Amino acid sequence: MADVQITINGRAASVRAGISILEAAKQTGVEIPHFCYHPGLTVVGVCRMCLVQVKGAPKLVIACNTPVSDGMVIDTKSPEVVGAQNGMIEFLLLDHPLDCPICDKGGECPLQDFTQRYGPKGSRLDLPKQTTYKRRPLGPHILFDEERCILCWRCTRFSEEVTGYSELGLVRRGSRTQIDLMHGDQLDDPFQGNLADICPVGALTSRQFRFQARPWEMRRKKTTCQICSVGCSMEAWSLKGRLVRITAAENLSVNDYWICDRGRYGHEYQNGPGRVTQPLVRRVGELVATSWQEALATAAEELRERGPAAIVAGDDLTNEDYFALQRLARETLGTGDMDLIEPAPAADVYADLFGSGPVWGSAPDLETAGAILIVGEDLERTHPVLFLRLRKAMRRGVPVAYLGYERSRLETLGAATELCEPAELAGRLSAFAAARQAGVRAAVGAHTSALAEKLAGREPLKLVINAPSRAAELLAAARAACAPAAGLAGIQVLPRGANAQGARDVGLASAFLPGYRRAPAAGRNLDAIARAAQAGEIGTVLLVQLDKPAAGNGAAPPVPIDFGRARRVVFASFLGPACEAADVVLPAQTPLESSGTRTNPDRRVLPVSRTMPPAGVSQPVWALAQALSNLLGNAWNHASEQDVFAAIRNEAAPYRALEEIGPGGKAWDTTSLRTA
Repeated sequence: MADVQITINGRAASVRAGISILEAAKQTGVEIPHFCYHPGLTVVGVCRMCLVQVKGAPKLVIACNTPVSDGMVIDTKSPEVVGAQNGMIEFLLLDHPLDCPICDKGGECPLQDFTQRYGPKGSRLDLPKQTTYKRRPLGPHILFDEERCILCWRCTRFSEEVTGYSELGLVRRGSRTQIDLMHGDQLDDPFQGNLADICPVGALTSRQFRFQARPWEMRRKKTTCQICSVGCSMEAWSLKGRLVRITAAENLSVNDYWICDRGRYGHEYQNGPGRVTQPLVRRVGELVATSWQEALATAAEELRERGPAAIVAGDDLTNEDYFALQRLARETLGTGDMDLIEPAPAADVYADLFGSGPVWGSAPDLETAGAILIVGEDLERTHPVLFLRLRKAMRRGVPVAYLGYERSRLETLGAATELCEPAELAGRLSAFAAARQAGVRAAVGAHTSALAEKLAGREPLKLVINAPSRAAELLAAARAACAPAAGLAGIQVLPRGANAQGARDVGLASAFLPGYRRAPAAGRNLDAIARAAQAGEIGTVLLVQLDKPAAGNGAAPPVPIDFGRARRVVFASFLGPACEAADVVLPAQTPLESSGTRTNPDRRVLPVSRTMPPAGVSQPVWALAQALSNLLGNAWNHASEQDVFAAIRNEAAPYRALEEIGPGGKAWDTTSLRTA
């Protein structure tokens, strides 16, 4: 839309046509107080705090739901507006408990801030305040203080519009209206932690964070979540070296304004026991503390003298870590034997997809798709915030179908659903493609035809393969399903590991160099490495970040792999099964202690910031790999993760255009990988 000219508080401004007065004021640096408005929710205009004066209007208008028009003259500071703001604040505080000193929202409470800036100097109420229940548990993560509630409806709209659980609603009428559970005994919503973020007062607070700290006491840093592969932007809050809470950070290209509870509470392992804070070597059957010099020398000797060696890495390292590890393997140890502890899908799948397409652009593309097909596992379980993007698309009228082997809430939300055994998935997807290409009900089974009929005539198709271990066999059928609109359709393959995409991009793959260049000689993958170690063909395995406390990401830890009698050099943040048989353990920094980048399935490279001070003398994984490589005869001189990323850009063609990433990340283009 073309821009329009407005005047706000006597100052001319050019703003985008169609936006609200509130959004226009924000763009021009003018604050309009509000409570019920949130950019991620529909506009309801119930708090009446954003009243402004518009020239020619018979009365004050709400800024959140009044679009700007060309020539509009707006006044946010007139006597009428100031009087309305005073009145609304006084009304909201009539029965408010005024327990700011003990309220968890203190210091970051809009009601507190707006009272100071726009409220009256005192209250005229001389009657006792009405009281009601306090500290009522609504769910495993949320407490409700009904006395503080100002009925802004943010929580009810989030529950209904964003997640679709509709567990919160308004009950009773008039002055007795209140928020309450609409069904069930507690909140089951796996995104309920967002309620504490969006509540503009201290009515909904986090049970885990309750009475922990004040905002001005904590250190706050924006980073990228490393629990699943979506790569949500989040803020980590720490106090005296201890993680206190995680909150959502806005990133419209990835997670909008939300994060899931798994990402919000799954980083609590950071405060867990068993941290490796200093180098350890095995003496007389036990791991004992030692100096860096001895530990590195011992590790180098194990890798040099007891080779051949192999590398197995965890799934939540940075791109810089993975690049350094694959370089250590290829340049220093002379091996291509390397893989992730969660290896699916294989790098061949990504090389094939990115080289030949069709691929989609980014998560927001779901909202403008003609139709969407999810294939494989339940998206809400594996990639929760991507499910919210799917839910948003459904609310906009995009038809969705699900072909998988486990139950999904998509069925109750109106998606056409077909369930089958995992081994049948490729055949069912091929049948769907045949029915879709035929354009009519084909003789391929009633259910599959029903899926095709649900999506018939709706282009382009966005297809999500959420079956990592079967991605290779599904890719051809997925391409056939996208064939009717090959120029517009897109396929996305979701990995199992948090940064598996980045690991493959930068070359931690047995058959591919950085940038999906074929390696001159392919090495062994995880299964082959384990078999070779058991057969005595591999002398030493370097295990990187395989251990973390069981509650680390809300999922069971990886099943321990038998590497036979091979010697073990371990980079670890926490003691665990990988360390039990280790000969050397080098202390590595956790994802919250590291800086660098990571890449999500949209090929978006996202910044990772150090949000916690490193424990003990722990070092980044890339620095440990460099130290070992230099001891073994190479001469790397990376002084920072920026230096390592520069080396990635030099070797991986897709990353060469990523000189400036920015807080929201930047996606790399597949053009450099396309085959003729």
